Amino acid sequence: MLTEQGPKCLEYNVRLGDPETQVVLPMMDFDIVELCEAITEGKLSSFNLKWKSGYQIAPVAVSGGYPKSYKKGFEIHIDESTVEKSGAKIFIAGASNSGAGLVTSGGRVLCCSAHGETFDEARAKSYSALESVSFEGMFYRKDIGLPGAAESN
Repeated sequence: MLTEQGPKCLEYNVRLGDPETQVVLPMMDFDIVELCEAITEGKLSSFNLKWKSGYQIAPVAVSGGYPKSYKKGFEIHIDESTVEKSGAKIFIAGASNSGAGLVTSGGRVLCCSAHGETFDEARAKSYSALESVSFEGMFYRKDIGLPGAAESN
């Protein structure tokens, strides 16, 4: 990140974390296993890294109080037909199966990742899916992908 004092590194990862993974992997237009094989076999230079066109947006639903202390064990409700209609995919992170259904078990509970040929289409799909999810204390940012979102934190 560029600051008045020059470039600053906030975080450096050598792995794909979430929610970054939920926007990168769906944009791949190649088989990730074949990519890994090309890497291990020393054939990466001849591998065709092809990416889908368009945009991918993945806002995250978090437990109330996150990133500080938060309560767990709240039942998660998902209107699956709305998610299906939106074309989004839900990636579960901080949840567990209670036997009667999903309950919150972490701070970052889930994200709704959606693709669109335009930014507005991807954003509308992901937020439509996210609005079909509910649990007590649920919170999510409404500015993901918008100009200035990084400055609002």
